Amino acid sequence: AADEAEVLTLGVRADRQRHGVGRKLVEALVRAARKSDVRRLFLEVGVANTSALGLYRAAGFSQVAVRKG
Repeated sequence: AADEAEVLTLGVRADRQRHGVGRKLVEALVRAARKSDVRRLFLEVGVANTSALGLYRAAGFSQVAVRKG
């Protein structure tokens, strides 16, 4: 859909994690999405990736579904 976008991969080098790099990347992609009139932004995160889940929650994302397997 024209007003939706999906983030396929977002990664931060291990030595740069916990330094705000991920937060800045998420902020930049949200800004870019808004400029492109995206109303819904989706991403997938493994349930065990608690760091990423916390980052995305802090950025305002919420869980909409869980894929089996």
